[in-house]
Amino acid sequence: MCTQPYTPPPPSSWRVLSEDGYGCGVSANCVTSPHYPGNYGFPGRCVLAVKENATVHVDHFDTDFLDMLTIGSVQLHGNVHVPDLLNISVFPSTSIAWTSNGPGQRKGWSMCTGPYTPPPPSDWMHLVIAVVVFVGTLVICLAILCGSLMCCQQGDENVGYVEMDAVS
Repeated sequence: MCTQPYTPPPPSSWRVLSEDGYGCGVSANCVTSPHYPGNYGFPGRCVLAVKENATVHVDHFDTDFLDMLTIGSVQLHGNVHVPDLLNISVFPSTSIAWTSNGPGQRKGWSMCTGPYTPPPPSDWMHLVIAVVVFVGTLVICLAILCGSLMCCQQGDENVGYVEMDAVS
C-alpha cells in the first residue's frame, strides 16, 4: 500500500470573528457565502477580517436585495456587476460582514484575497508634491540672493559698481 505524506492545507488569509445560522465558507485565500455555488441559506451571518493588508477581488455576486455583504464602507446587495468590485483594499481593521435576513436566497458570492496594492496617489497628492518642490526651490533661490546681497553690503572688493551722474 502506497500512501502520500500528509500535506497540511495552506493557512487562510481570513479570520472568522463570529457566525450565526449559516456561516461563510472559508478556504486558504477565498471566502464564500454559505453553500456557494449553490443557493445560500436563511438566516445567516458571519463577520470576517483579513489577517494582513490585502486586496479583495469579488469573483461573483448575486444576492437577494435584502441580504448584504459589507466591506468597510461599501455595502453590496442584489446583483452587482463584478468589474465594479475589483481591487478593494482591506486591512485587519476593515469590517467585513455578511447578513442573510431575507426569505429569498440566490447563488451568493465569492471573494478572494491577493497581495495588497496601495492605491495610486491622488491628484491632490501630486499638487502637494508640486507645492513642496516649488517652495523648496524658492527657499534655495532666496538663500542665494540674500547671500549675494550680504556680500555686497559687506563691501566685497570683487564686486564692481558703476555710478552714473544724473544729466540735468
